Amino acid sequence: MAVEIGSFIGHIVLTNTTSSLYSVCLSVLGHEHDNVNRLLEELDIVARIQTMDALVKGLEKKYPVIGDEKECDLSDPVKIALNNLHVINEKIHKILKDIDTEIKYHKTKYWNEWRTPDYHLNLIELRRNSKIMEKRFELLIKLMSIDA
Repeated sequence: MAVEIGSFIGHIVLTNTTSSLYSVCLSVLGHEHDNVNRLLEELDIVARIQTMDALVKGLEKKYPVIGDEKECDLSDPVKIALNNLHVINEKIHKILKDIDTEIKYHKTKYWNEWRTPDYHLNLIELRRNSKIMEKRFELLIKLMSIDA
């Protein structure tokens, strides 16, 4: 927990994370693997990432960039929720990057058309972390409505 809180440096980090997450999603979708694309569509992950990105960009005025841990008001629940959302987005980004790397590597294998890339466990983790992301995003929205 202390590592997560210590790594919090504001919404700009979350904006960069959601932007890179969106890019890696498009890269994974571009490989056209039915199992992966079906799951990404089922989770509606691209639309959720776009929505999060737009929301976080809109928060710039109210929650300025925090460059120093001492300046970070960790008693503010919205900032904590933003940090937690950032942490789960980083995990999802890594999972998607691993899937993308596995698919690219798989394409180099002999008779790759006859085999399936080894991304099954990554898909399970993606589904699990996507649910966590959804809950954290809903919590952020609720906290913002209270804070308004």
